[in-house]
Amino acid sequence: MSWLEMLHGLKRIESNLKELARNPTYYLSREEKPHWSFVEVDDKIFISSGKHRTTVLRYLAHYNPEHFKTGPIARGVQLFRRHLDYETMDLVNAINQRIEAFPHLSFRYIGGHMSERRWQLSNQSQNSVWNLTRGQIEELSHDLSETSFIKRLIGRGYQAYFRESMWTGLGPNLD
Repeated sequence: MSWLEMLHGLKRIESNLKELARNPTYYLSREEKPHWSFVEVDDKIFISSGKHRTTVLRYLAHYNPEHFKTGPIARGVQLFRRHLDYETMDLVNAINQRIEAFPHLSFRYIGGHMSERRWQLSNQSQNSVWNLTRGQIEELSHDLSETSFIKRLIGRGYQAYFRESMWTGLGPNLD
């Protein structure tokens, strides 16, 4: 929504404007303001909570620039910074695209701390699951891009496990 759409379209904006008239110092004080926060991603700031108050602040600062010399700065609010790992996102997307051809395989994120993020590769036909680290998903992406079954079969790392049981089912059944 644009600022104008927010000013005219948010359901509770009138009550926030009335509260501004009763207590304008709320927007100028540095006291902590619960339930009002922003998220910064790639040097762009997004409203996380408090869109009504943010809209009021935007117009208050516009019409009262003497109180906001550095712009419409929300004081006493939380700012959460988020880093997007585009390289990992690209790897995950590539893996998901490559395994579309193999309906018995599924790949998903299972969590973990930043230094130990984990994904899970599942083979429903063999009722098997394998947990992967960030480094292993890079290898998986590379190996899934190989066109030759032999290259996939004799690949690196986790492939030794796959060789023993034909776990992925990516090649012919050797029974």
